[in-house]
Amino acid sequence: MVRVARSIALLMKLRVLAGLLLSLAWAAGSPLDGAELDAAVEGKLLLWLRAEEGVEVGRDSGMVRAWHDSKPQGIAHDFVPLPDGQRRFALGKLEDQVARASRRGHAGLGRQFSASVREDGGQATLRHTGGSAGDVGGGEGPRASVHFPCGLVCRHLQLHDQMTLFLVLRPDFFEAGDQAIGQRFFGHFPYGQLRFNDGMVAFRTDMNEFVLDAAHPIAGDWMILGFRFSGRPEASINGSPFAEMIGKFGGRGGADMVFSPTNFVTLGGTNADCGFLGDIAEVIVVDEALSDANAEKVFEYLSTKHRLQLVDRTSGANSAEALALQSAARSEAVRHAYNFPASLRGPGPGQGPGLRGSERPSQEGQASASQAALLEQMKLLQNQLDALKSQATGGNGHATGQIPEKPTIRHQYPRAGETIAPPSSEVKTNPKCLGGDAFAKLPVDTWTPPALAPIEAIQSWEDAHAKAMNEINHYDKGGNLLREFIHARVKKLRILRHKLFCPFA
Repeated sequence: MVRVARSIALLMKLRVLAGLLLSLAWAAGSPLDGAELDAAVEGKLLLWLRAEEGVEVGRDSGMVRAWHDSKPQGIAHDFVPLPDGQRRFALGKLEDQVARASRRGHAGLGRQFSASVREDGGQATLRHTGGSAGDVGGGEGPRASVHFPCGLVCRHLQLHDQMTLFLVLRPDFFEAGDQAIGQRFFGHFPYGQLRFNDGMVAFRTDMNEFVLDAAHPIAGDWMILGFRFSGRPEASINGSPFAEMIGKFGGRGGADMVFSPTNFVTLGGTNADCGFLGDIAEVIVVDEALSDANAEKVFEYLSTKHRLQLVDRTSGANSAEALALQSAARSEAVRHAYNFPASLRGPGPGQGPGLRGSERPSQEGQASASQAALLEQMKLLQNQLDALKSQATGGNGHATGQIPEKPTIRHQYPRAGETIAPPSSEVKTNPKCLGGDAFAKLPVDTWTPPALAPIEAIQSWEDAHAKAMNEINHYDKGGNLLREFIHARVKKLRILRHKLFCPFA
């Protein structure tokens, strides 16, 4: 009996030890996964977020309190949730947008969003799937991920040219349009946004939007996205060769690339709001434009670790004919305006970019199609798209529905360095914004911004206030000169306060 008891105790200890070793190996991305980030790349990291390590959650919930930077050296760039007041305000705006999308016939999105809000109040939450299959099924996908809509913010990180970024993410859905909801997943505001545009991988910058004219991602699927900035924007999906992104408004290259110098980066959005509907499992930012060889090492690491298949670079999948087929498929998706995962769509005609597994036509069958048939198919799709556009706009370029799609206004964002002003619609609806000082000349030295104001506006105010106070404290003259100097600084701060915060007065 004693021997049996000792044997059982020893077995229990071995099981605990084995579990501990497995957990440690998983958290470190250990050789048990066959996944180790190349040492040369690891030494150049600016940011490394891993959902299986570094996510701090509430004791009794999966709500994220912080997502800590896991890179081995350098300044830690941790991401934290929005303040409660600002999160509720941003979530309310997103709920309105989702409700409008639901009224346009996409009730599945509304139901999914409502369930998420009821469960966690819209906050970012950590999801674990253990050591087996990922969320998507089929034995693929990350073991852990952070689910959004409401974003996490880092207040001391600046993106710039000569960088390479990798993200492992899964969008819940795609929506057509430059101002589509739930499509922004990382970056600065207003310039330097990584997002989806009409279902294409996109990069938003000053007066332009660059898109990757390649394979159309599938909503509801895990994917590995790569962005490389080397004087020009390039992107990759699932390890495909980096390709130069095309400017939707004309032009391409470094002259049109601008990153807002805010030092604010949002994950799960780009405007410190609730801006992405989906999951993110890992983010890697390398402070260098990596060579193709080194970038491929990162793709292979992420593919092995998260059990995601990379494209076959030797199969001709990136040939001109294959890319044309992919473009035709993307046109079909844009024609339907939305591309929902199967869980949110009703029964379809049995075709389209949302098909999975055995339902998808094989690449071999696609590649065997003749060029003439391909061009005819693309022409037909384009004609259908033009007809639908004409029907939606009544033939005059203006939407006939009760809820028209928000038009793209290319000058709606301030240029880098300009003062952030409230939207004109808010100014017109708030009489206080028409006066000289919406805050009735409240003292600027002790005044604090409203909690619901955009975080970029708050940062602009704090920077300007600190600069003015520093100039006053170091002014070396007195008497009337000092009084005039202080008066000028106070006047500038009041004008800035009015421009930034009058809608909240």
